[in-house]
Amino acid sequence: MAISYKVVPRKKPGTDTFKYYATAYAQGYQTLDTIAEAMALESTVTEHDIKAVLSSLQQHIIAALKNGQSVRLGDLGSFHTTIIGTGSDTRAAYSFAKNVKAVRVQFTKSARMQSAFLLGANGLRFRNLQEDNE
Repeated sequence: MAISYKVVPRKKPGTDTFKYYATAYAQGYQTLDTIAEAMALESTVTEHDIKAVLSSLQQHIIAALKNGQSVRLGDLGSFHTTIIGTGSDTRAAYSFAKNVKAVRVQFTKSARMQSAFLLGANGLRFRNLQEDNE
């Protein structure tokens, strides 16, 4: 397995010049069902039990975030909410309804997750999709 990428041009803002950058491309996806099936093959827990636990985990994460809490999932990372909006010149002029545009959920990877994706990390490989097609 490898992380797939293509080299693509990106325009520099405010100019007509381009530079080329590697951009990661997902090669398919994993669903709750496929992950639960793989986990069931590696353990004595049934696929249905794993799905139930993962579904419950999702519901509890959403409830905690809606309750204003962050959620830390050990060596995986943590989730917290962020508020996206515009500013106002004074505190008195600020209106939540007018200034807030969206609420987003941010995932922050743990130190262990971060180290797994450092360049040169054991098992981290890359595949240039453009070279595969030539």
